[in-house]
Amino acid sequence: MVSKRIAFTWRSGVSLLLLCLSVAVIAAPSIDESTLKAIFTYKFSKFTEWPQTSVPASTGSFTLCILGENSLSHHSLNTIRDKPVKNLPLHILLFRNGILPSKAIDKCKMLFVSHSEKHRIPSILQALEKKPVLTLSDINEFSQQGGMITFRIIEQQLRFEINVQAIEAAGLTLASIILELGSIVVTQPQDGG
Repeated sequence: MVSKRIAFTWRSGVSLLLLCLSVAVIAAPSIDESTLKAIFTYKFSKFTEWPQTSVPASTGSFTLCILGENSLSHHSLNTIRDKPVKNLPLHILLFRNGILPSKAIDKCKMLFVSHSEKHRIPSILQALEKKPVLTLSDINEFSQQGGMITFRIIEQQLRFEINVQAIEAAGLTLASIILELGSIVVTQPQDGG
């Protein structure tokens, strides 16, 4: 797979650090799209509140699960691996075969759904229904299907869509600054709905 590259200025880099999600991608130097998505995924974890009962004990780890053929490169995942989230190291579990065992669901606090699982989105989201798992993807219309956050590239800028309805149904809370930076979408009725 050819790695797409997205350029960003010093100003946007500062915005990324200060606002933790605001990126205006304009000119060189560049960062690859996969790494930018990984960084955003990590930053979303910093601006999301999970129910107290779902956060692991201080001796555990905070787990990001990747479902399907990893559309985030290993290099990009290494930029966020072991970074602190809720005073716990970020652990990454890969489920390349597209099967997320039910006992793994309780470990996953975030789930990135890869393109290989595009046709399984409804069943994946149904398995996670009302579970405190932040779902993310770069699959077009993921949030309209009930996913929580969808990454989009629009005019060479990384943007994101947020389904507040899905986030609230899972018992999660997303910081208002993130809601202001993203585009709010709602779950669309499925065929025949």
